[in-house]
Amino acid sequence: NRPFKEYRGPSAIPAAGEGCTGCGCCAAACPAGAIAADHPATADPGLCIGCMRCVSVCPEEVRGLSPEQLSAYRQRLEKVCDLRKSNRLYL
Repeated sequence: NRPFKEYRGPSAIPAAGEGCTGCGCCAAACPAGAIAADHPATADPGLCIGCMRCVSVCPEEVRGLSPEQLSAYRQRLEKVCDLRKSNRLYL
């Protein structure tokens, strides 16, 4: 709805773990440009949109969310997705 509300939920900024080789696959795949090619272990929280594309393309599978972040998202989604909702048509 307009005006858009500021998001106040848990942050979804994936970070690279210790096994990061700095290959830059995540930086190349990031649609928001939040990961710098010269320092791919971190993401810019001001640019990251939380799409998790970097997590899906990481060849070492070391980029992701912390267990605390995953737990917070799981609890939030369980409240929203527990029942199937009917389709709505917005005109």
